[in-house]
Amino acid sequence: MQCPKCRYEPTLAEMQESPDKCPSCGVYYANALASARAEFGGKDLPMAAPLGAPQAVVIVDFRMSFLSMVLFMVKWAIAAIPAAIILVSIAVALFSFMSGLFGGSEKYAAAGMDAPQSAEQRIPMPAHYNGEFYSGSVERAGSISTIMVRSKFPDGESLYSKFTVDCATGMGGITSSGKSASGMAATGGTFDQVMPDTPRLYIARHACEGSPRLHALLR
Repeated sequence: MQCPKCRYEPTLAEMQESPDKCPSCGVYYANALASARAEFGGKDLPMAAPLGAPQAVVIVDFRMSFLSMVLFMVKWAIAAIPAAIILVSIAVALFSFMSGLFGGSEKYAAAGMDAPQSAEQRIPMPAHYNGEFYSGSVERAGSISTIMVRSKFPDGESLYSKFTVDCATGMGGITSSGKSASGMAATGGTFDQVMPDTPRLYIARHACEGSPRLHALLR
């Protein structure tokens, strides 16, 4: 209980020792309450909020020395550096992701080319051919198609090559080859007419799928 006279808040031990008397000013609570009611016209004495109770606080102004304000601003600026680095890293990662997602297709569209198809697909061949042929990326510019081909031989070895074909004329040739996709070198090969019943015919047909202009042999 808070003392009505001196506003002292006794501890639990003090209240147990003297429940009716204020340990600070020595007044009896009952007498102090009666006097206070008489002063307020018989109304209850307005009591302050007990210690520990939540109270609303409104800050209208505060004072800070110039040096303290400078130190505060310096600490704030230093603390903002890691936050800025994190935000820039997130922005760069997001920009890179969006550029990779949409930039590739826009680049090929601006050049009048179809975006390359990177997933390997087996190229159908007649059963009498030894080995297997798989297509990688296919790039198109007008009637010209360039296809990445992996030739897998019966002994398990593979040979990578790029085969370029003019779908409108049926002329094609190997432009580069190697034992790995990253280790291919230019061959300087010439363009020849694709011959019937050869692996090149089926590779050329696969590369020219969807082309608006097709040579009769590639249909």
